[in-house]
Amino acid sequence: MKQFTRKHADNIAHTLSGFDRIRFGGSISLFTDGAGLRTFFEDDPGSFYHARSFFEEVTKEILASGERMSEETGRPFRYLKRSSLSKQREASRIAAEDGITEGLICILTCVEPCYTFCFQRQDDGSVEWKPKERKCLHQYFYFQDPLFGLINLRLQTWCPYRVTVNINGREWLARQMDQRGIRYVKADNCFLKISDPEAAQHLALLQTRRNFGALLDRLCRTCHPAWHNHLIFRDRPVDYFWTMRETEWATDVVFRSREALDEIYANMIRFGLLRFDSTSVMRFLGRTAPLRANSDVEVFSNCRRRPEGIRIRHWSDGNSVKMYNKQHLVLRVETTINNPYAFSTVRPPLGDSRGVKKKRVVPKSVAAAKDRAKVSQQVNDRYLNALSSADVPVETLGDLLLPLSQRILWDGRPIRGLRVFEKDDFRLLAAIAGGEFTMGGFRNRDIRKLLADENLTPDELKKLTNRVTRMLRMLRAHNVIDKIKGTHRYQLTDTGNRLVSALAVAENASLNELLAVAA
Repeated sequence: MKQFTRKHADNIAHTLSGFDRIRFGGSISLFTDGAGLRTFFEDDPGSFYHARSFFEEVTKEILASGERMSEETGRPFRYLKRSSLSKQREASRIAAEDGITEGLICILTCVEPCYTFCFQRQDDGSVEWKPKERKCLHQYFYFQDPLFGLINLRLQTWCPYRVTVNINGREWLARQMDQRGIRYVKADNCFLKISDPEAAQHLALLQTRRNFGALLDRLCRTCHPAWHNHLIFRDRPVDYFWTMRETEWATDVVFRSREALDEIYANMIRFGLLRFDSTSVMRFLGRTAPLRANSDVEVFSNCRRRPEGIRIRHWSDGNSVKMYNKQHLVLRVETTINNPYAFSTVRPPLGDSRGVKKKRVVPKSVAAAKDRAKVSQQVNDRYLNALSSADVPVETLGDLLLPLSQRILWDGRPIRGLRVFEKDDFRLLAAIAGGEFTMGGFRNRDIRKLLADENLTPDELKKLTNRVTRMLRMLRAHNVIDKIKGTHRYQLTDTGNRLVSALAVAENASLNELLAVAA
């Protein structure tokens, strides 16, 4: 991100990175699979046939506790006939009509699909629990929390009694800033002005260190008292295990004026669609290995116009990175993680801060919130840095190419000029322009793989290596690339970024578009 903010520093008011939306999931360990259910009912010989009556007993207690809460607080308890209706819109309407600023807003119920279990007799006569998708009643509890703002809890009233909790990180941050006396101007979920951006960023990072397990247990205990009814659950340990099912980590770059953002945003959208191929997207999302021809990994990109602005999105394997302009002032890059196992970070084991640090996958547990935020910010940084070369300068392509096409002396050697529209030089520039090299740079071997097949004889490989070395020397002499200190890797300079961006636009523009510009 530093490369992007450094380039546009004169037009940037402030930046802010933090959680946007967090979706937590809670499940009872014994009820996550058939083996756990067998363990729970093992003291009952007719467990398979008595299970339904047990589940009905728990369901009745859950529904009764919801009705009691509604009566005690005087808040609505409503059944929705269609699950497609927006519960949040209904809750927001009720809160506005009744002027609810704190506490329970309402309890909404509706029948929705759910994941549950049924028992089936096997060929050998044994009976096993099998997962099955069915429908059951769900309860939605909406609260105005003094710390988190509008939050909701969704409770499945039939086994396995799963819980989902949604929190908005920006609403949470607004209340943190209120407590610290930090002034701000907020529109939707964007902060257009902040009196102390550094302090606000510190508060956003503190969110990653929150003890979410204790928070969610407290909230669940309020909405799901049957959970701690030992008579119902037969004195068994039925603690909920909490995970982060989905997180959105947003980096907002707030510009000083609408004109400053509009001037570069169209070029960045076009740049992202033209330059960010499958390999680039996978690099952004933490995959370092290149995609192979027979890979089953699918990568998608699209661009849509939405009420808040134009959005470009890239996604693969349940995770995505997207960019859009909000409130005409905010450039937002947002990483959404549904599958944290696609990322890894160097850390000790969970629950053992003194353990051996090594590369480990990011788990779903809420205890890994800090690691999840770290890899999300890395995705945002990679994406913004790749976009730092998006805007084509005002100078013409001819003005840019003329000095690069001249023969020069470099380190006492004569170096020919670039011939960008000839096959070899054009292929070389196209190879180094890939988004996969934005962060780590590229080596001689990386370029060789892109220019030729792997099935080369030793003599052919040696000739190709020497040819790539000469071509890289030529690019260094013309200040198109520069060597990364202490490594054998190279990266594009500002001149190189302008060159490949201009060539990408020229290559993909139609003759009519070019004639229109010329006119």
